[in-house]
Amino acid sequence: MPIFRLLALILAVLVLTIGHTVAVLAATTSDGAKAAPAGADAAVPTEIEFFLARGEAGACGSGCNEWIAAEGKIDAGAAQRLRRLLTKLGRRRPPIYFHSPGGSIAGSIELGRLIRDEKLVVSVAHTIPLGCDRDKPLEKSCEAQKRSGQELESEFDPAIAMCNSGCVYAVAGGSVRLVPPWVKLGIHDVGFEPGKAPRGALLGEAKRVVHARIQEYLRDMGIDEALYRAAAAIPFESHRFLEREELVRFGIDRREFGEAGWQLLDKPLPVIIKKFFVRTDSDQSRYLDGFVS
Repeated sequence: MPIFRLLALILAVLVLTIGHTVAVLAATTSDGAKAAPAGADAAVPTEIEFFLARGEAGACGSGCNEWIAAEGKIDAGAAQRLRRLLTKLGRRRPPIYFHSPGGSIAGSIELGRLIRDEKLVVSVAHTIPLGCDRDKPLEKSCEAQKRSGQELESEFDPAIAMCNSGCVYAVAGGSVRLVPPWVKLGIHDVGFEPGKAPRGALLGEAKRVVHARIQEYLRDMGIDEALYRAAAAIPFESHRFLEREELVRFGIDRREFGEAGWQLLDKPLPVIIKKFFVRTDSDQSRYLDGFVS
């Protein structure tokens, strides 16, 4: 097999894999039942955009009212777009909140390395500019706002937060990683764009090279290799959500307690809730997701 063909196929897998889209609702129902995962048709921009969002005092945590929103599918140019925004911000380094189905492996790793170089705090939440219709996030007017380069008055959508596949690797780059209560990260193995997958031994070699690159990156980020093994065990066509115990064991978020801000949910009935997780001494589950309302 000519070496240039193998390199081309490896490049294809690096650019095009980890794009399987799954979404997780980060809300509870009014009676406290855990919300079910949303379907793969959850609306996200086709290409990840970064913009500075601003909210009320404490909107993104104690003493925090501005954050970088990262919304959409990670592509090869993601790191360059974030770099432009950081240059514009000067010395300001607000936390970055992802809402992404994943995307390119190469793009996710490059983005994660930039995040680590800039020592950014990373979390997961869906950001809605105030000028956008929450039920129509892909309207052209809303997308134009996100690409405008302006600071946008925004709020978090309390009903949904998504970080799956390649997004998990981007989050791994954070100098501090905060996975909010009730939010689960989705993982699965690498794959190829439909119709472009190599066959036979060439497929195995391409995946081996990509797996090695992922392992090297996770070591550099201080993440336990068990995350790589867990992801590689899940077929690309499927997905699995990490439990809080795994987030701790893998080194993604080792906190024993975490809480979100108060949130207003208007469906199915209006309710104000605060979600939290806490470590317990139970033999059944070492971490408990809960809420007060």
